[in-house]
Amino acid sequence: MKYFYAYPGQPEFIGQMIKSASDMRRGTGKTIQCWSENDISGRLLTDPIYEEIRNCDALIADITKLNFNVVFEAGFAIGVGKKVFYTVNDGANNQSERIDEIGIFDNIGYDKYDNSEKLAKLVGDFVNTEPLFTDYPKNPKAPIYILEHRTRTDGLTRIISRTKKSRIRFQSFNPDESVRLSAFEAVQKVAESAGVIVPLASSRLKEAANHNIRAAFVAGLAKGMNKPTLIIQDYDGPAPLDVRELVRVFRHPDEINDFVAEFAENVMEVIQSIEPAPKDKLPPLTHMRIGDPMAENEMGAISSYYVSTDEYLRVAQGDANVVVGRKGMGKTALFTHLRNSKRNNKKNIIVDLKPEGYQIIKLREELVDYITDGAKQHLFVAFWEYLLYMEIAYKLLEKDMTLRLRDNQLNEIYSELETIYEKQESLSEGDFSERLLILSDLIRQRFASKYGQPDNSIRLTNSDVTELVYSHALPEIKKAVFEYMSLKNEIWILFDNLDKGWPAEGIDAVDALLLRCLIDATKKIQRDMRKHAVSCRSVVFIRNDVYELLMKNSSDFGKEIQVSLDWSDENVLATMILMRLSQEKDLDFYPVFHKYFARLHKGEDTFNHLIERSIMRPRNLIKIIIHCRSFAINLRKDRIDEECITKGLEVYSNDVIKEADEEISDIEPNARKLLYKFIGENPELGKDKVNEIISAHSDTLNIDKIIEYMMYFGFFGIEIAGKEAKYINDFQYNMDIMTALVEKSQGNFRYKLNPAFWPVLAIA
Repeated sequence: MKYFYAYPGQPEFIGQMIKSASDMRRGTGKTIQCWSENDISGRLLTDPIYEEIRNCDALIADITKLNFNVVFEAGFAIGVGKKVFYTVNDGANNQSERIDEIGIFDNIGYDKYDNSEKLAKLVGDFVNTEPLFTDYPKNPKAPIYILEHRTRTDGLTRIISRTKKSRIRFQSFNPDESVRLSAFEAVQKVAESAGVIVPLASSRLKEAANHNIRAAFVAGLAKGMNKPTLIIQDYDGPAPLDVRELVRVFRHPDEINDFVAEFAENVMEVIQSIEPAPKDKLPPLTHMRIGDPMAENEMGAISSYYVSTDEYLRVAQGDANVVVGRKGMGKTALFTHLRNSKRNNKKNIIVDLKPEGYQIIKLREELVDYITDGAKQHLFVAFWEYLLYMEIAYKLLEKDMTLRLRDNQLNEIYSELETIYEKQESLSEGDFSERLLILSDLIRQRFASKYGQPDNSIRLTNSDVTELVYSHALPEIKKAVFEYMSLKNEIWILFDNLDKGWPAEGIDAVDALLLRCLIDATKKIQRDMRKHAVSCRSVVFIRNDVYELLMKNSSDFGKEIQVSLDWSDENVLATMILMRLSQEKDLDFYPVFHKYFARLHKGEDTFNHLIERSIMRPRNLIKIIIHCRSFAINLRKDRIDEECITKGLEVYSNDVIKEADEEISDIEPNARKLLYKFIGENPELGKDKVNEIISAHSDTLNIDKIIEYMMYFGFFGIEIAGKEAKYINDFQYNMDIMTALVEKSQGNFRYKLNPAFWPVLAIA
């Protein structure tokens, strides 16, 4: 048996140790082929390496120091159907913390060594050469997979915008939604895709190192599976040696258009040649469809299994204009189902907008701070009003592009609106995210042209602001839209994502004003529409922590009619999972669930066991099920048994503590990694012990405030007078009730660590 060993050139002692182990293995039946033996003069490094990986029995990748080329080769090996083992030098200054953060290694695990003798023995002990499962059925509803990085650069925005323009649906990994990428998830997403886009992160971005390691793995998978792959980077990002001939480099975002267009043509060729795999040749669990934890990846399918709760019905009936909920509670799912439902009426116009908050950062930083408070409010309302009317016009033109050719009356109105719309400089191009960015830039350019550099002496009037935003074009656009809507039914304006990526306590008065003015602009549009006998509804979707802070910063924000998506009923979650597992009507949950899952786990009902660890977030519950299923598929099991549940919960526990750590450290940076200090502790802790652990972590922290955050995010529950522990969801997410009960207990309480965190904290 021959192993191909991939390892970084630095530090040198790693390679020396591996070569020594290779010498020890000669003639033993399990030999090691080192990458340096393939450094053939005059040939690209990729050619001999690909050949050796295809010809080996398994690949070993040393990840003591994370290296793009090594991880790319590991991904490539999995893609061509080879088993991959990972090793880490335990005696070196390894990167175990980064390995945990990235996520792609802990599904598979890695073995440690500290000298060549132990490494040689380790290789001899490798037994299971069964590769990861890669024969997932293709996903025709989202044929493209995009690996996003956290910072929404102009380049990434353009990539996504151009992909949407191709009319080929995509799904993506978004680190704002899932902080870690599991190997199983990456393998499945690449395997079921017809093409893969991998943007490399510029070294200017703080998340570049971790993202580019994930990028190496995904790009390697795609190359190994022979998928059309677009690896793309800014000009200042050096292309790694192994893939330099595969990387497309751009200096300006406009160059991305041609890259994506060429890629999309290749993907369409693949889509047209795909034949469905015979169901009887696939493992049973590959037919288990649970959907994706991110509703953004389920745009085309989510309405088929959406649970229409009372909250949804209130929004759909127009009884609420704000939807609030914690991360992972289903805001985007409601957004998507509402949009799809209202689209069923062909005469409805649905303006569904999902920007990223960063797109107006430049406007804030370079202009907003230099105008008066009154002018700020006028600026933001005018900004949103103009942009929303432009989006309504865009949707009308998009919807009737073909229909107008068969309707003379419509064609006349269409042509008039089209002429007015296309006069608005560059705003007629791209998608909404691009147009939002373009308008921000135009306003700044107009300001600089008229007033020079901003300074505190400049005071703008309302008419000055109007001139900056739309130069008197708005009345003409409004008139054309009102006339056009006489042929339609109603307009729904749905706005999601503006607060995406905002830290919970990082919102200031300008952010509050920004959202306040968005809602004011939608109300102004609704009033204008009513005057012209047009029905118009609007709904803004925001996180509940942002909503609470907005209420503090805006005296009348509480007047908005809002619904909350906080989940506290286990039966509703069971219904949600049932709808995903089987779309047949009138089925009981447990027979369907037990078709896939063992009935008991550690003596408890399996579903209740998973619910307790989900922190009552639908996304978390779906993640747990996906992790468990992935282990079962890769262990070639027909059903998810106790072993797979245990392994799945371990990976999920790593995910959830990382997410909680990021959420808490967004609020209090000095609390970063605090949650890990509870490793090995008892699950029930008195106040003194908790105070001691927090104080030992940092003496600058406000202990009571940090504990409150930990309860809010579900890390701690409370046991009062020996009764069963209750968590934030048991109090309908009302922290005031929870803290009042703690105070009223007069010290007769204990904190309870949420079982979701037990595996990662080594709590039995």
